[in-house]
Order: sequence, then structure tokens, then C-alpha cells
Amino acid sequence: MKIAAALLLAVLAAGQKNNQAEVQLKAAMHKELVDGDLKGALEQYQKILASFGSNRAVGAKALVQIGQCYEKLGKSEARSAYERVLREFADQPEPARVARERLAALEQPAKAKESGMVVRRVLVGRADLAGSLSPEGSYLSFTDWNTGNLAIRELATGQQRPLTKDGAWSSPEYTLYSKPSPDGKQVAYDWQAKDHPELRLIGLDGSGPRVLYRGEGVSEIVPFGWSPDDRYVLVTLTLKKDKTCQIALVSVGDGSARVLRTFDQRIYPQEGMTFSPDGRHIAYTLRMQTDPPQRDIFVLAADGRGEIPLVQHPADDQLLGWSPDGKWILFASDRSGATDAWVIPVADGKPQGPPQLVRKDLGRIWPLGFMRDGAYYYTLLIGGPDVYIATVDVATGKVLAPPGLIPQRFLGSNVGPGWSPDGKRLLYISRRGPVGPAFNIPTIRSMETGRERDLSPKLNFLNQARWSPDGRSILAICYDRTDRRGICRIDAETSEVTLLVENKAGENRLLPKGCPDGKSIIYYYVAGSGKLRSIRMHNLETGEEKDVLRDVAWRFDLSRDGRQLAFHTEDPATKEMVLKVMPLAGGEPRELFRSKELDVAVAWTPDGRRVLLESGDSLWSIPVDDGKPQKIDLGMKGVRGARLHPDGRRLAFWVEDPEWRNELWVMEHFLPEN
Repeated sequence: MKIAAALLLAVLAAGQKNNQAEVQLKAAMHKELVDGDLKGALEQYQKILASFGSNRAVGAKALVQIGQCYEKLGKSEARSAYERVLREFADQPEPARVARERLAALEQPAKAKESGMVVRRVLVGRADLAGSLSPEGSYLSFTDWNTGNLAIRELATGQQRPLTKDGAWSSPEYTLYSKPSPDGKQVAYDWQAKDHPELRLIGLDGSGPRVLYRGEGVSEIVPFGWSPDDRYVLVTLTLKKDKTCQIALVSVGDGSARVLRTFDQRIYPQEGMTFSPDGRHIAYTLRMQTDPPQRDIFVLAADGRGEIPLVQHPADDQLLGWSPDGKWILFASDRSGATDAWVIPVADGKPQGPPQLVRKDLGRIWPLGFMRDGAYYYTLLIGGPDVYIATVDVATGKVLAPPGLIPQRFLGSNVGPGWSPDGKRLLYISRRGPVGPAFNIPTIRSMETGRERDLSPKLNFLNQARWSPDGRSILAICYDRTDRRGICRIDAETSEVTLLVENKAGENRLLPKGCPDGKSIIYYYVAGSGKLRSIRMHNLETGEEKDVLRDVAWRFDLSRDGRQLAFHTEDPATKEMVLKVMPLAGGEPRELFRSKELDVAVAWTPDGRRVLLESGDSLWSIPVDDGKPQKIDLGMKGVRGARLHPDGRRLAFWVEDPEWRNELWVMEHFLPEN
């Protein structure tokens, strides 16, 4: 008994020490990233490393932060810190990856004397860095996600200003994609009008906008670039009727569209399409019929004739750009195990030799393109979301065990955790792909063995995945291989896909949930440009649909027994969010809670006695009947997607890395000698 007690005390002491390490690490990161006190943060990181070196996860991360602090201070000690991570903490995958990446970046200036290549960071920012760069590299055009308007950011000054003023997500009128002209004086962009998309032009001086092409019968217009002579805008048109995708040239002079090629799949905006510098050819990326879809690169004559496969390989390959001298095509490939940059020589639109590696370990990038001087710009994503588990008492709000990061093979890429009905498996979405937001992979983790298994549904896209009540399948919103969109069911063992209900033009179905009887699903329905918003039920046997509740906000949840709805609305008088519950069968809603935060998510506890509410950076446990709302302080900001285990104690959720950021980078002098 004495030995057992001693062992228990040792385990508890170790757990307490690990918790202290995590708390101190977060405090040091706050000092570095929020307060901007690099020297103070350095001292704290070094103390953590000295005191908690046996906690390898914390020690490795502290050492990475030490390196980054030194790097920001311009100190040579940064290199030693990163080298120590690789030497002493190679078993910690994410810190080791960051250390390798930073060492490679630090080594580039030294290697430039020999090879001529220079890789340097230009800017640090947020979503506006994932836009389109003007050919001379002076500004970025991007979507202002607060308004839906087109805006630009001057790289020299960092100043931002809107180019359009009529955007509003509620209208809805907005832009998503834009491309500056070769002379940089105007921008081509898509504009979602009331019933159809349009291709528009606007001058950098604010002149316009001019509607160049109205997409009657088109669901999406994406501008990919301009012809070198400024006469045409290269676009894709997705047709409403049959979901086919057309590569087309829209005349800047008269707005006429000439279709060059038609595909039964979408060409995604981040996957690249560009003119050759002489304007005679067009290169683009296509997804192959593999699971998950791998990509190859093709070249098409600008008159629509003679498609040629340029890069075909079992790996995932994606176009990045065509060099200004027309002699090389730059692409990303994971053929060596990481996302590397390669070039292939071309002449007259045809390959002239094997690909050549030019840079290893690009990381997760959004391609921006070549400048006239041969420099290549791209946005690099640093950090990202991950899944955590904590143990809580929802009745008191007490945290019984602090959040712990579950082992994940692709750190910084994981969202949307959900427990299987028996609690033995955890489902989450892993965002994969070497360039841009490529593939969402549903991943199932066994809580008994820790083994993970990826599903491989034949889909172009899926999101908002949730277990069905019987635990044998998963419900998700999806696009199938022909780009039909709606709600699908995915077999949790075979990955077989069944499209349960398809969206018609102007419809959206979100947050699907299965009813316990297995005969119906319930989801949030939006149609008529947002005029119709309801929680809707769909009978899987008859196809009949009916609205359960109208004019509610899109966050809602169905209790595990299928009898109660939790949802929220906005009080027009106070502008507060009001959490309510009501029987699914009908009845008067009851108010449970009010909050000034309007962007919230709700989730029932398994016993149906409480509703978890995410409001801003807070997580609340709200009793349905008697009792006081309890705030659950997990010690982390930005808790999202909280789901309680059937045991009523373990809480799974995801959190965006506080260090998440976009960085604008440029590669120079990297093309091979002719």
C-alpha cells in the first residue's frame, strides 16, 4: 500500500509539474506575441527550459520560441537554438519541422553567395496576404472579409484602402477573387450580384466599376489572369445547368466570352492557371480521379487546341507559375515526401527535359506568382488549428484536467472534433494539401489504441462532418466528383458516399445532423439570397422537407434523444444574442441566456440537461432547467467546436494556434542557368 501511495503521489506531482510548464509557456508566449517584450519572453523561455526540460513537448516548443525571439532581435543565437531542437528534440515532429524551416531560411543568404538564390520574408499579416499580387509587386488586391468589398494593400507602406464600396455579405453582394492587369492600373474581379455573378473591372484610381461579363446561367466566375497584351481576362465559368467548368477568354474590349475547354470538374482558384509570357499557351492544374485526388499539370494552346500533359506523376503536383522568359514552369510537388519547389523546362508549350528541384520544404503556401524580374512571391501559412481534450465538470464549470493536445500527424491543420455515440472514437477534419486549402480529410482516432485512420470518400470537398446517431456513418456537407453540392453520408468503414439531398441553384444546407430514428436529417437551410433562413427537416424515405423553425441564426444543435432544439436569435432591440430551446415537435421557445457576442456555437451535453455555448473567447455551461450558468475557463482563447464525451466529462475542441499568421515571402535568382 505504501508503494502504491508513493507511486500515486509521484504521478500526481508529475502531472502538476506538467500543468505548471504549460501555464508558464503560455505566459511567456503572451509576453512575446501580445506584449512584444522579446527580452522578457526570452528570460521566461530559458527558465522554462531549465526547469521543465524533462517535459519534451514543452521543452522543444520553448526552444523554438527562443530561436524566434533571437531571430526577431537579429541575433546569431537563433541558429544555435534551432540546431539544438534538431539535436535534442528530434522526436517532437512540429518543433523539429519549424526548426528545419527556420534554419533553411537563415541559410539562404549564406548560400546566395554560391548559388545566387535568395529567399526572404517581405511582410507578416493575416488573410489579406492571400490575395493577388500586381505584376510589378507594388500592391496586393484582396477581399475585405469584414465587408465583402475589393481592397488593395500597398506593400511599401502597408496601407490598405477599398476599391469597391457596395459589398455586403447580407445582400449578398461581394467579391472573392481578383487579378490586377499587366500594367497594374486596373483589377479584374468577380462580383456576386443578386441572381448571378459578374466579371468586373475597376481602375486603381477608383474609375468604374465596369461590368465586363454577366454570368447568366453561371454559378461562379473566377478570374485567373490577363493575356500579356491586356486584351483578355482568363477565367473559369461554372455552369448552373450541368456543373461543368469552362476555361474561357473574356474580351476587355466588348465583353464577349470565348470558351476554350470544358471539364466535368472545377478548377480551384488556389491551384493555378496562367498564360505563357508570349500569350500562346495556358498552363493549369487538374485533379485526377484518385483518393484523395492527386493533381497533374497540363498546357493548352491559347486557341483551345492541342492539350499537352506537362507534369504527370503519382505525387501531388501543382502549378505555381510560368517564368517571365517563358523557359520554365515552376510547380510544387510532394514526390520527395515534403512540399518542394521544382521547375521543368518548356518550349512551345512542351516539356524539354525532366523536372529539377530548386527548393526543398516550401511549407503550406498560397501562390502569388512571378514578377517581371523573375522573382517569385508566395504567402506562407505559419501555425494553424489543432484538436485538444480536457476533463471538466459542466455542473460547476471546474476544469478537472487541463487541455492536452492530442497526437496529430498533421499539426496545425485539424478542426471539428466529434465523439462517436459509444465514445470510443474521435472524428475530426484534417486539412491536407501542399498548396492552399486543398483537401479536407475525415480522420477517425481510436481512443483505446490511439491509432488513426483516414477516410477516402470520392468527393471534391467536404466539411462540417458529424457522426450519425448509429455510429456507422458520417454526415457532412459536400461536393461530389461532378461538383453536385449538398449533404452526403459517408460510410465510416468503406468511405462509400451517398448524396442524401442536393442543393438546387441558390440553396445552401449547413450543419447536418441525424435524427435518432435514422429516418430524417435536420440542417440549416438558406435560400433566396438569404431571405429564407430556417432549421429544416428532410425525410430520407420520402424526400419530404419541412421547416421546423424560421428566421433564426445558423448555429443550432439537436439533443441526443432528438427531442429538443437549441438555437439562438438576435434581439433587434438590444442587439444581443439570445439562446433558446424548444421541443422539436413544436412549442414555445424558452430563453436561457443572453450575450453581446453574436457569432456563437451551441452543443447539447449528452444527458440533455445542459447546453454548451461558445461566446467570443468564453465557453459557458447553461442549464436547461434550474441552475446558474457556469463559465468554463480552459485557459485558452478561441475555443471552438466544443463537444462533450458520452461520459459527460471529457471535452474535445479545437483552437487556432495563437501564433497563426500569414507571411509574404519571395524567392529570387533560383531559376537554373540557361
